[in-house]
Amino acid sequence: MVVAGSTDGWGSICAAQPYRHAAQDSTRAWQRALQLLAPGADEKRFFDVICVLGNAWQWRFAVEVLDYMARASAQATVFCFTAALSACEKATRWQTAVQLLNDMGHARVRPNIVTVNALISACGKASEWQLAMHVTFSMQRAEGLRADQVTYCAAITACEKGLRWPQAVHIFASMPRARLVQDVVGFSATISACEKGGQWEMALGLLAQMPIARVTQDAVCITAVISAFEKGTQWPLALHLLAAMPQFRLIPNEVSFSAAISACGKGEQWQRALQLLSDMPTVHAKPNQ
Repeated sequence: MVVAGSTDGWGSICAAQPYRHAAQDSTRAWQRALQLLAPGADEKRFFDVICVLGNAWQWRFAVEVLDYMARASAQATVFCFTAALSACEKATRWQTAVQLLNDMGHARVRPNIVTVNALISACGKASEWQLAMHVTFSMQRAEGLRADQVTYCAAITACEKGLRWPQAVHIFASMPRARLVQDVVGFSATISACEKGGQWEMALGLLAQMPIARVTQDAVCITAVISAFEKGTQWPLALHLLAAMPQFRLIPNEVSFSAAISACGKGEQWQRALQLLSDMPTVHAKPNQ
């Protein structure tokens, strides 16, 4: 795979000045990576360099290293491909991530579940929820891989960002059939998907399921449900859940207060909204400007 601006030879990477100028904060990491790649570097060294570049948000250079490996007849391992794909995921370059997966097939390198999870996450960040679902359910079967909790949670998050709450709920509900535990990450992502879709009843139901599943109801989940109440103009429920947070040993934050205040505003409960605004300093929450 060739990124725009590359030519044959490792020297082209060293000469890629425009990319360096576009990422001044990562210059030191990039220069260090170049020093690591002495002639005759083995696959482990290439992998280390790709990881350094990925952590420095230098996804273009990470992909360039893979290209150089192919030209230098160095065998890129699944770990090298996965590291480069993860760099693209971090930078929300889902199309490049998909191309890298295709390159793996051409190179006869079989992806592992970490590779698949990175691709799903890359698609999710770009709101490409349909592709994320395809990878989740179709590709893993084709490759003979077993999805894990990270796989499902990444797919749920993709549906959440794509505003597809029914699909998020479906994926979450299918986790037990896949012999996977529905953990707090899965609950949180699914509740957030329902919140964004204005499905307050579904969000509340999921919150109620958490103790049954022996999952601790955290501030993120509860705040998402309060926000769902706000979207559904359910101000009494929003106030009730906000007041109940100390029972869960949780302190309401700015987001939970703001959601409850907004719910009161939509319900024309101005006095209650003003009271909440005055209560915020007592819990060290700052009103939104």
